[in-house]
Amino acid sequence: MRLTAAQACLKVDYNKCTKCGLCTKICWTHAMVKNQEGYPVMSQSDPSDSWHSCWACQRCMAVCPTGALSICGKDPADSVLTADRPSPQAVETLMLTRRTCRNFKDEDVPRATLEHILSIVGNAPSGGCHQQVEFTTFPDKGAFARFKTYFWERVQANAEQGIYPEGFNARDFALVKKGMDHGKDVIFRGAPNVLLIHAAMTRGDWVVDTSIAMSYAELLFNAYGLGTVVASFAGAALKKLPDVRTRLGIPEDHFLQCPLIFGVPAITFPRGVQRFDHLKIHMANS
Repeated sequence: MRLTAAQACLKVDYNKCTKCGLCTKICWTHAMVKNQEGYPVMSQSDPSDSWHSCWACQRCMAVCPTGALSICGKDPADSVLTADRPSPQAVETLMLTRRTCRNFKDEDVPRATLEHILSIVGNAPSGGCHQQVEFTTFPDKGAFARFKTYFWERVQANAEQGIYPEGFNARDFALVKKGMDHGKDVIFRGAPNVLLIHAAMTRGDWVVDTSIAMSYAELLFNAYGLGTVVASFAGAALKKLPDVRTRLGIPEDHFLQCPLIFGVPAITFPRGVQRFDHLKIHMANS
């Protein structure tokens, strides 16, 4: 997102501003500068010069110690305070106790919970502050169930023509089909829903941006007591099913990250696992 000075709509509360200069120092595109009185103002550079226009990152508002700045129509009073961050130990516990879930309860994740989680995940960083990541999901397990039936029909139709999911061969497909024929949902693991994260392949780094967003979503789902698993077979299959992507409303020029299935876990874990001592850390010489 690139904004002109007028679109950025900078507002300064002069009763709160101490002229500390942190806002202009943190603005790495130099879209914000100090005026003769020492107060922050938007520069009047050529708006076509995207490298020196406002990127709507809101860092100036976030760094202001007194909350004197408002930009892009945002009120600093509505921002979450960094003082409220969880402790490192709390984050470590979440990372060490989250588990891949392959057993789900046959129930919907409340719509309000899902929408709230996605509103938070939408804050995931993106290259160049382009914020182009989009999310596609289903309103309920019934809608997802209908999609799964259609999806599997299309996967089988492709296989009959010798077209298999990217990275999978005929033997791999035969194993998946055997499970599906026996009533086992080995593709979506019986999950009630799926999250599809995608971004236009035009600006930023769509592969990295969607990967970061999926990591945020995976951790936050688990923080809310929900289970997740990356559906790699489904992701590979969708690469060979442009018509299914169209049915989902995902544009042709969008990169689609591997689907993340989620739901209420049928089995919970009272503790985390202990990894084997195989971590390799290398310190490169300068």
